[in-house]
Amino acid sequence: MSKAPLIAAVLLALPVAAWAQEPQSDAAAAPELGVREDALEAARTAKLEQAAQIIGAGQPERAITEFLDPLIAEYETQYADSSVRVYCARTSAESLFYMMQAANAANGGDAASRDAIVIEPTWAFAYHLKAYALLETAQPDLNQALEQLQNALTCSPNNPLFWFELGHIRQLQGDWAAMLLVFTQALEFVEFASPEDTKNSERARALRGQGFALIELGRLDEAQAAFEQSLQNEPGNPTAEGELKYIEQLRAR
Repeated sequence: MSKAPLIAAVLLALPVAAWAQEPQSDAAAAPELGVREDALEAARTAKLEQAAQIIGAGQPERAITEFLDPLIAEYETQYADSSVRVYCARTSAESLFYMMQAANAANGGDAASRDAIVIEPTWAFAYHLKAYALLETAQPDLNQALEQLQNALTCSPNNPLFWFELGHIRQLQGDWAAMLLVFTQALEFVEFASPEDTKNSERARALRGQGFALIELGRLDEAQAAFEQSLQNEPGNPTAEGELKYIEQLRAR
């Protein structure tokens, strides 16, 4: 299974929409504070973009040490003593879901529930990109990559891009049943959490992930259906077309 270009996916997710900015508590100071927050977020986004480009140039270790680790440390320091649950979201629908989830937990008497805020997705993408970078190093460390990815999912539990990366890790582990479950869950999240302009491509990616796992599980009819459905969302995708030919070869044996 070849991975879709994660670097491009990260860059397409930035810059973030204004709705995702953290609410300010002092209304009188909000305009000036908002300008400062915008500048800070722009600088952080630039670091993430630089890290993505450096990974794309084949230098994952440098991306981690020079950009991703310092960026993650900034966020972890900023929110270390936060009394609220901090989520990161790409879209207003994803943001609304997290806020409703937090409200439902509080209304349900969950003792561990906290007030929640939703901020830009940069923090979560920093964890995500570090996980990806760790898999691109000369000596990939699945455990460390999985730890960083879990951090990303803590920030953005319903971001399909993070579930895609988890599916890739399950593939590397050879756990085909878990891989299928991950991509099935990712497909559900695409429907309400993905931006409209990337929904088709992300839906197609989730379906391809299902298809790869189904081939390994010997469920060829279901795999064929998944790849065919993926092509309805992303016509002409060479990976899906190649896998359909591979399924034909498997049946001919």
